[in-house]
Amino acid sequence: MHPFILELGPFSIKSYGLFIAIGFLAGIRLSSHLLKRDGVSSELVVRVAVWTLLGGLLGARLLYAIVAWEDTLAAPLSVIFSTSGFVFYGGLIGGLATAVYVCRKNRIPYWWLGDAAAPTLALGQAFGRIGCFMFGCCHGRVCDSAWGVAFPEHWRDGRLIGAPAAERFPDPSHPGWSLPVVPTQLWEAGALFILCALLVFLYDRRKFVGQTLLEYLAAYGMVRFTLEFWRGDPRGSFLWFSTSQWIALGMIAFALGMWPLRRGYRNLARPALPDWALLPTSAAKKP
Repeated sequence: MHPFILELGPFSIKSYGLFIAIGFLAGIRLSSHLLKRDGVSSELVVRVAVWTLLGGLLGARLLYAIVAWEDTLAAPLSVIFSTSGFVFYGGLIGGLATAVYVCRKNRIPYWWLGDAAAPTLALGQAFGRIGCFMFGCCHGRVCDSAWGVAFPEHWRDGRLIGAPAAERFPDPSHPGWSLPVVPTQLWEAGALFILCALLVFLYDRRKFVGQTLLEYLAAYGMVRFTLEFWRGDPRGSFLWFSTSQWIALGMIAFALGMWPLRRGYRNLARPALPDWALLPTSAAKKP
């Protein structure tokens, strides 16, 4: 576990932030590649992606503040301005809502763009989960299996940074270390890399506009719902399931409900787009 990739006096680079940045850039590259074949400029991808990232960060922090409501009420400013404390589902909802707004404002069909964005969402998440592992957050339950991972404490300037597993499940026989826990971060990262590859494969084989995006929502919902049973960090819960599991079920239900409604949109040709969103040669050949 390495919460910081680089530490030079007061300057530091957190591993989580670095992997989020890597995932963001890799996602832009992948979406640009998928859309370039349709004559779409990378400017469209970058413009939507930047606003989506900002909306995602805001949504992730907002949902964290809601889930950790006791901490929020006790110290609201520390929660709001902390450099940690994000919930992915809040980021997904906030990011998608922002993307829809930006697309509508710029006359870009968001279902069409969502198909190209779906594999990149999985790719960005996968890198993000590696960042979670490096930082030590989003860990699993205590286990005695061969795949169990023990996380060490990491102190900086007299403060404990990262390693919530060591704080939640301290190992009495090894002070400063956690008991072995399930590496749910790596499990999810592996599942998301596979999902990304599968969605890229399915992208050129989709039958209607929005199909790849719905496949992502349903598949990730199932992955997340299942992995939540092995999570060991504090989870907001209601009735039988965690907050994230309820959201996962909502995603699956939304995807299944929208599937028959979207099947009629079979025109997969590039829609009419603003000139700035097209490659120079394509702007002269607008449909």
